[in-house]
Amino acid sequence: MIAEVVAAGQERGEIGPRLNQEKVAMQLLQSCMGTVLLWSLDGVSALQEHIEESFQHFWRAIALSGGELEP
Repeated sequence: MIAEVVAAGQERGEIGPRLNQEKVAMQLLQSCMGTVLLWSLDGVSALQEHIEESFQHFWRAIALSGGELEP
């Protein structure tokens, strides 16, 4: 399902077209699971903040920048 969302993002020109959809989906899951694991060991701060930060970092890695957007 996540790979399908990645494919839709690629079709819309938001995500790099050369990225493998299945790998991107797995990397997102790994990022989220790692964030939850580390949060569970600390447990003091808000999980939502950590997830948002992780996703923003992940998004910067897969999103096309303004100079790379297709016409």
